[in-house]
Amino acid sequence: MLRLRVGCWLLAWGALSCGESSNAGDGTAGGGGTSGEGASGGSAGSANGGAAGGSASGGATGESGGTSEDAPYFQPGSRLKPRVLALDDGVDVLRDVVLDASWHDAELEFDCLFLLDEAGVERCFPRRFLSRGTYADADCTRRVLVDSTVGTCAGSRSPYVALEGPGCAYSGFRVGEELPPSTPLFYSADGSSCQASVQTDATPMYELEAVPAETFVGMQRGPRPRAPGLDAYVREGDDGSWQIMGYFDPVREAACFDSFIEFDPPSQCVPAHASSAWYADSSCQTHIASVQQTSCYAERRTVIFAGKVDVASCPSRRSFELYEIDGTREASPYQVDDTGACVLSTTPPGEVYVQGAAIDASTLPTLETLVVGTGAARALFSGFGGVPYVPIGTGHSGLVDESSEPCQPFRFPDGSLRCVPTSFSAATPAALVYEEASCDGPPLVAWIAKPTCPADPPLPRGVLFVDSTACELAVTELRAVVGESTASTLYARDTSGACQAVNMSSPAPTYLRLGDVLEANTFPDLKPTTRQ
Repeated sequence: MLRLRVGCWLLAWGALSCGESSNAGDGTAGGGGTSGEGASGGSAGSANGGAAGGSASGGATGESGGTSEDAPYFQPGSRLKPRVLALDDGVDVLRDVVLDASWHDAELEFDCLFLLDEAGVERCFPRRFLSRGTYADADCTRRVLVDSTVGTCAGSRSPYVALEGPGCAYSGFRVGEELPPSTPLFYSADGSSCQASVQTDATPMYELEAVPAETFVGMQRGPRPRAPGLDAYVREGDDGSWQIMGYFDPVREAACFDSFIEFDPPSQCVPAHASSAWYADSSCQTHIASVQQTSCYAERRTVIFAGKVDVASCPSRRSFELYEIDGTREASPYQVDDTGACVLSTTPPGEVYVQGAAIDASTLPTLETLVVGTGAARALFSGFGGVPYVPIGTGHSGLVDESSEPCQPFRFPDGSLRCVPTSFSAATPAALVYEEASCDGPPLVAWIAKPTCPADPPLPRGVLFVDSTACELAVTELRAVVGESTASTLYARDTSGACQAVNMSSPAPTYLRLGDVLEANTFPDLKPTTRQ
């Protein structure tokens, strides 16, 4: 169970998991409340409720008022168990909040994605799912799994898979016996015709057996008291598991979510929304939003969201407008082109939400960004009234170190999982160059700064060398940055090991001079575990 100390806590990075099958999705498309479609990307809020995503920011930043064990934001059930990172002061943070995949079905032995079944019920389906049906017969009745990743990562093989069907509905299958390599394959592109599929290699194939939807834990969403003035919005499983997904505004009697964007006004609790990209009229005055684009989400849309970015300001200024939904209808959408003219969109006609009355953003609850924990690694949460509700997982892992710098989990060669500051740059050993013609002396590595506003960023604190073959974010070595090179000629070893002059590109990047190797214990330790 998560324990609140002096502050607040946040989610951990969602990339620490094995690969999926070659025809499997990553869980971010078409799920029942699993993928956001907000103004600028996904977030913990958008992933589960549709609030606009972006960089973690918003209202007041401070410490959480909660310090006891009676204020958790998740609870294990009889089947669903949370996968967490345990910080060194006893705080637990869910591992995969970005993809909403922090839960493990201990009975069926797979990690969950929360998707809608054919009856519209949100369920814990296998994280590994198929985007298209493949069959072992010319009538397209014997479904099979074609899996090119079996054995490449520990745990990559799940005893179950999910299949994405029409209308965002998912169904589940049990993985059966392996089929002979000579088994002919077929596929159905439209659900009516069955066509032969060319098999070019000896990729393993397995029989699939359909199982009832009730095989997978069903979920329900609703409010639960947490702080005066704003309830928690909770997803609860039939097995007793639960997790706070956002907020429930008792004034509007609807769920709302942190936008995680530096909006003006900041960090309002935005109702579950449909983002407007078009207009209903040739003067581009009445906002509309696609019904189809939100039909895959478990959360009902209650408002239309229209975000704006003033790119001329430094830093860019973001604002938004909210409107009640005044029903739905068929419409041919209009849009504003690059010249500012209102033109008929190339998007085909479809069912849309239509703009109703404007909503005064100042009437929405104002949220806070809180820091949970007292150890070497701490966590960020979106909260209200000093109480943490929802982990922030956008832009980085949601973890920070003692200096409040964001950090991200990486596996080290000694097997430990540690939080490396995001100010570190990444490189490969092949990128090393030298100032000396003998390729001796302090190594250098090229670095291209990403422009920031109003000033360019400082040099990275260090450089991490990434193991691209690992099944999770892993490093082979980290080195401190001690300065930058001013040499006009640099050298590198070629494939034979000889030291040769490097052809300098124009404009040349900044070359960082690297210092000592940094030991693993330089960085905060994280303990991955599954709570029972």
